[in-house]
Formats: sequence, structure tokens, C-alpha cells
Amino acid sequence: MTFTSARNLLGILRLATALARLNLRQTIVKQDVDEAIRLLDMSKASINQLNSLVEEFKQQLTRLSET
Repeated sequence: MTFTSARNLLGILRLATALARLNLRQTIVKQDVDEAIRLLDMSKASINQLNSLVEEFKQQLTRLSET
């Protein structure tokens, strides 16, 4: 089971609405919701990857400053 906050649900709804409008539809279909979820997941993954790179860089700087 995963936890989804109200903020995430609203983000998914807004993204799905935008995707429907891009496809000139007035209603949201399942594919819009699936794509909105995928976009949010990819966004979170890229943030996690960036945080990992920053931590690695900090560790390298610490090692360099100790020598």
C-alpha cells in the first residue's frame, strides 16, 4: 500500500486535465491519468537522482579537503 497526499491527487488531476485538453477532449480518460502518474513518478525519480548526485559531490569535496 502506498500513501498519496491530497496535493498529489490534485497534481494528478491537473496534469490529466491538461493532457485531455492537449488532445482536444473535454473529458479525462484513463490514459490521461496513467500518463499524469507516470510524469509525476519520473519527476520524483529525477529529483532523487539529483539528490544522490549532490550527496556524492559533497562526499568527494569532503575527501579532497581532508587531503
